[in-house]
This record gives sequence, structure tokens and C-alpha cells, in this order.
Amino acid sequence: MLKTIWGYIKNKQVRIFEIIVIT
Repeated sequence: MLKTIWGYIKNKQVRIFEIIVIT
């Protein structure tokens, strides 16, 4: 359960980072 939550948060950070880099 904890691993899934961590993965979700990490994935969200990566998406935000990608959006910032692309923009």
C-alpha cells in the first residue's frame, strides 16, 4: 500500500517536472 502511494506521488512529481521543463 505504502509503495503504491509513494509511486503515485513520485509519478505526480515527475509529471509536474516534465510540464515545467517542457514549458
